Amino acid sequence: MNRVSAKIEKFGEWSVSILDTTDLTDLGSYEQITGANVLQTLGDAIESDRLTQGVWTEWSLTEVERRLLQQQIDQGKLVLRIEGPDHLPLGNDSQMMQFDIGYGRFGGGIHYRPNLEVIYTRASQSVTIKPTSLHTITENEVASGKLMSGFDSRGNKIYGDLSFDLTALPDPKSTVITSAYVRLKAKNQLKTRKDIRFTMELVELEDLDHNNIQSREQIEYVGYEVSNKQLRENASHNFMFDSFCRTIVEDLHAEDKPVHLVVRPTTPSAEKNAVIDWHDLGEAGTAELVINYIERRKLPLPAPEDLTVATEGNKVRLSWKNPEHEDFVGCYVIRNRFHPPCSPMDGIKLYAGPDGYTYDDYGNPNIPKYYAVFSYDNVPNYSAPVTVSYSVNEVITVMDDDLLETQEEEEERLSKETTPA
Repeated sequence: MNRVSAKIEKFGEWSVSILDTTDLTDLGSYEQITGANVLQTLGDAIESDRLTQGVWTEWSLTEVERRLLQQQIDQGKLVLRIEGPDHLPLGNDSQMMQFDIGYGRFGGGIHYRPNLEVIYTRASQSVTIKPTSLHTITENEVASGKLMSGFDSRGNKIYGDLSFDLTALPDPKSTVITSAYVRLKAKNQLKTRKDIRFTMELVELEDLDHNNIQSREQIEYVGYEVSNKQLRENASHNFMFDSFCRTIVEDLHAEDKPVHLVVRPTTPSAEKNAVIDWHDLGEAGTAELVINYIERRKLPLPAPEDLTVATEGNKVRLSWKNPEHEDFVGCYVIRNRFHPPCSPMDGIKLYAGPDGYTYDDYGNPNIPKYYAVFSYDNVPNYSAPVTVSYSVNEVITVMDDDLLETQEEEEERLSKETTPA
């Protein structure tokens, strides 16, 4: 929330609470709101002097509070109460902290109003993929169907190669991998006490031979290395994919290519006859790739078309043509005084919704500015912007002199107009 003004500076503190809506029938009833049962107070109360005008204040919800928010969403209603001090300093008759002045002439538009931002994701699905091929690559041969790594009798490295086919995943255009890991299980233990470690790499290989695997193109390490000591304590280990690796796997899925992984041994000193068997292809303990994913759109919609700007009185009207697409949800309109907006966050929000027009009645129509319109889906993925530069060669009267009045005068006039005689 963005504080607007306060009657008494540097006095009191403010908090936000979730109310029990069971007995709330009238949100305009002071008695019901003050007497409502508080389910949870969000975070810490914020002192008055920290609520500086023009600086946004955020209340971030904890995990417990997010679960409570989910319950309120399931019930179909969320009521928040902003609460200030319950007493006054000597010599003062009231204290008021104003957070929102609405859509009137003194407001700044939707961009500056209090808002609740909810970030959520769908429940993920899981698929376990068995390797399509396993190879053990030594200096002299390539053994198919076996996965081993370590050091041979001459101290040369033995590499293990794994390949996984991704056809079990859905359409790559709508598949987002949320987590992934490879599970390896050692079939034996090494007798040596030396510090031998095993790392896994996501790689690109031209041919399966010792020379090519030594000169391989490494894309990224997968997870953390596993030591000989850790394998004695636990034979099974998971090699986790970080966000970069998950992106590479999504790209491979889109290109209909398999995932190639290499298990490589390392040691600070020479070692011989130290080989870990990670189980052969088809055995119960063979390697497996576990992928958790959600299905959602990954590509943006087409941009809106035919954006036009015109003045109507003292307002600026923007019109455009929405894209015809089954996943279209709405358009997001922003204004920037200084440069063409590059993203939906690069300016002042004016509108978001399915209509093909909106008005800018908060900015001065005599000042040049830029407008941008983005289409979006339900993710939301935002399209490229359609942008227009606005300026006028004539002076537009924003407000007649005889209508100028302070905010307090306007509120008093409106209250008289609504009060029955």
